[in-house]
Amino acid sequence: MRSLLLVVGLLCCSSVFAALENKFSLGGGVHANFVETDLDLGDSVNEEVSGTLIFGTKATIKLSDYWGLRTGAFIQEKAAGYEIKASGLKGEIHIKVISAAVPVNLQYQFNDNFAVFGGYSADFKINDYCTVDGDFDTCSLEKEAKSFVSNAILGMSIIPAKLWDIDISYQQGLSEFFYKSKVHTLSFMAFYNFQ
Repeated sequence: MRSLLLVVGLLCCSSVFAALENKFSLGGGVHANFVETDLDLGDSVNEEVSGTLIFGTKATIKLSDYWGLRTGAFIQEKAAGYEIKASGLKGEIHIKVISAAVPVNLQYQFNDNFAVFGGYSADFKINDYCTVDGDFDTCSLEKEAKSFVSNAILGMSIIPAKLWDIDISYQQGLSEFFYKSKVHTLSFMAFYNFQ
């Protein structure tokens, strides 16, 4: 219940930001997640890239002709994927976390069609679970995913038309996503702008 209230509050805050100056956007896209672990997985387990979804709101507050503050509220899924080959069995296990993400980024607008941004994002866990495929038919989480994850963000925004943005960004996981594991994410999103 607290997570739901947090998400509703963040969406309301984004609406207030939109009224201050400039741009309020709704969008969605995909994440490509890369897991980095300190666990000794052995020769039978390999990390793999996992695809997940993200959607939400973005507000850009104009600070000057070139600089802006970007924030928003997103519902996203991130995943740590592992390929397992052992005892003649082969399959994949994905540890997944649904979270509310709140980014705070500084943006530099080069021209009407291109901007770069960077900053920080906080992910607040809503739910976690795991999925399997291949020769495996069940999985369970012995340890829960972390309730809070911090990320550094660097990205660019391509603006092909006044009402549309395309954001491409990289999120470097600064804290553990799961037990002794971090997730780094390449994100591709499209936004519709309300101005």
